[in-house]
Amino acid sequence: MADLRKQIDMTHRTCGVHRCMRPHAARDYCDFHYREWKRCGVAGSTAPPSTFGTCSFTGCDRQQRSGALCKAHYLQKFKGEELRTLRPHLDTTARDEHGRKQCSRCREWKPAGDYMVNDRIKGGLHSFCYRCWRSDKLKAAYGITLDEYEAMLAAQSGGCAICRGINASGRNLYVDHDHACCPGGKSCGQCVRALLCDPCNRSIGLMRDDPERLEGAAAYLRRHARG
Repeated sequence: MADLRKQIDMTHRTCGVHRCMRPHAARDYCDFHYREWKRCGVAGSTAPPSTFGTCSFTGCDRQQRSGALCKAHYLQKFKGEELRTLRPHLDTTARDEHGRKQCSRCREWKPAGDYMVNDRIKGGLHSFCYRCWRSDKLKAAYGITLDEYEAMLAAQSGGCAICRGINASGRNLYVDHDHACCPGGKSCGQCVRALLCDPCNRSIGLMRDDPERLEGAAAYLRRHARG
C-alpha cells in the first residue's frame, strides 16, 4: 500500500522550480528545466516556452522565442531580411478528392508522382514538389530558376549547345558557366553560358576552357582523319 501511494504521489508530482506547474520528469525538475540544468548547471533562470508571449511582429500569433520574435521571424531578422508576413500553415498530409497533394512552395495541387518519396516524413512524401526542389537546386548552384533553364533548353531546340545531342543516360543537360568568373563550381548566375551534354561538358573542362587548345585538338583530328 505504501509503494502504491508513493507511485501515485510521483505521478502527480510537479516541477520543483518556483511557480512552474509542469509535471516532474527527473531530479525534481520538469523536462524543460531538467534540460536547462543539464545544459547550464542551474535550473529556473529562464522561463519555459509556454510562459512566453506571442511574436511582436504585427499579425503574427506564433509563440515568442528570441528577441521578442517567433522562430520564423527571428530567422528572417538573423539573415538580414525584411520581416514579412508568414505563409499560413499547410497540412502537407492532406489530399483532395483526386488524391493530389498541395505543394508547400508553389501551392499547386499535384499528383503524388510529382513528389519525391521520403518515409521519414509524415505522409511519405516531401512537402514540396519535384519541380520546386529542382528549381531550388538550380538557383543555389547556378543562380537560375527552372523556368530560365527551360527557356535556355527551348532556345537550343532541346539539345546540347555544341553537338545538338542529348545525354545517353537520359539525364538533363548540364549548366555550363565561365569558370574564370566562378572557379568554385557554383555560378553567380551572370556567367552561365549554355546547356551541354556530358561528353561536351567534360571535354571543354579537360581543355581548361582554352579555345586554342580546342582549336588545336580539332586541327589534330582533321590532320589524322582517314578518308
